[in-house]
Amino acid sequence: MGTDGEAVALRGSGTLVIDLKGRTVMAGLNDSHLHLIRGGLNYKLKLRWEGVLSLAEARRMLKGYADCTDYLLG
Repeated sequence: MGTDGEAVALRGSGTLVIDLKGRTVMAGLNDSHLHLIRGGLNYKLKLRWEGVLSLAEARRMLKGYADCTDYLLG
């Protein structure tokens, strides 16, 4: 990133300048996809923490999960 002055110093005669009027642009590549087999298996195998409200509840879940598998994911 940098300051406005540093950005302006890099501007050339062919540079397209767009006034964002105070808004923010973030560069990035969003590749949102999943491989159904792997995604489904991972979802099934991992311990899900959504909705856990206490450490005691998390420990109960972890113990129950550990009793039925050789390894833990999540």
